[in-house]
Amino acid sequence: MSLTIGLNIKNLRTKGHFTQEQLAAYLGISTQAVSRWETQNGDPDLALLPRIADFFSVTVDDLFGIDRDGRAARIEELRRRVIRTLNNAPMEEGLALLRDAAAQYPSEVFFQIALADWLLRHALQDPNTPNLAECREAERLYLALRDRTDNPHLRDVAITGLARLHAHGYGDTQRASRFLDELPTMHTCRELAKLKVLSGKKLQKARQLAILRMTETLGQLLPDYIAYHIPNERDRFEEKIDMLRRLIDLYDLIFGENKLHYHRDVSTAYRYIATYTVALEQREETLAALEEMCRHAIAADHTAFTENARFTSPFLDLLRSNTVFPMMEDIPQMHICHTQLEKLTQARYDPVRDDPRFHAVEEALRTAIDTIKKEDAPA
Repeated sequence: MSLTIGLNIKNLRTKGHFTQEQLAAYLGISTQAVSRWETQNGDPDLALLPRIADFFSVTVDDLFGIDRDGRAARIEELRRRVIRTLNNAPMEEGLALLRDAAAQYPSEVFFQIALADWLLRHALQDPNTPNLAECREAERLYLALRDRTDNPHLRDVAITGLARLHAHGYGDTQRASRFLDELPTMHTCRELAKLKVLSGKKLQKARQLAILRMTETLGQLLPDYIAYHIPNERDRFEEKIDMLRRLIDLYDLIFGENKLHYHRDVSTAYRYIATYTVALEQREETLAALEEMCRHAIAADHTAFTENARFTSPFLDLLRSNTVFPMMEDIPQMHICHTQLEKLTQARYDPVRDDPRFHAVEEALRTAIDTIKKEDAPA
């Protein structure tokens, strides 16, 4: 066996921020055995090599310093399969695949964070009776990622997941608040700090990214604020509709027609409008809002993460999609077309359900979903 395999194991373990205890527990052996390998006082049994390789998301050849191409290809294919499955299959099937992927490649962050997020989502399906076993499993994954990653964005993703888990899974808002206090404040965030330091074209690009992030934040906060904080009284529905239209105007100003992923937020704003217009018995306005909801949902699903797509608005024309969406923001989520189609089953839309235009919206969403499934399907 190679004289350097123990050193390779040590290098892989150190690079991945794993302890000897973690590797030993995964293999079902003593910590002392791992220590002997790393000090070149012994070699692992041949039967252990595949499991050691899987722990570090490498091949057995990689343990000997040979060929990394095969491992990378397998991981990428599994990643694509995970995305296809999570977008199209029942949640239980997605969980099973993610558990298998995370077990095969324990140091691949994509699989670990995707599993944690999906576990939490599955655990909170019924907010009145969360699945505590799945909450604890997600918690272990989030904590491990928070404590070992060098990527500040991924650390923040893990901390946010822990806060959600404690607030909604365990009902412990105090602990959730303590996790949230680990995150940077808005005034010390990266986007605003760059405005104080950079110059030239880099400063202009930083300004555009700050404009985008602020608009994005408003687009995520205002619809729920309008719906749930402002009293939900019938005589205020017109006021709420006007607020939502002003939010859409803001998106049109900042993004123009080419909104890429952010068509999703506009689609949601139009759906909120439809909930108020249908309650006010405004049939034409409801159908028009649902048609716009549909149009933007389809645009979002077909352009969300187009590689290197560029915004065309003068406020954002220096930005490309791969700059705006960091790696972990591409954790698979349900397509917006699928979400909007599910919302249309709500009883509130019964007053317009028999209208051909309503049926056309449903059919357009179904067609878009089928098209996406075909595009996601393996060749």
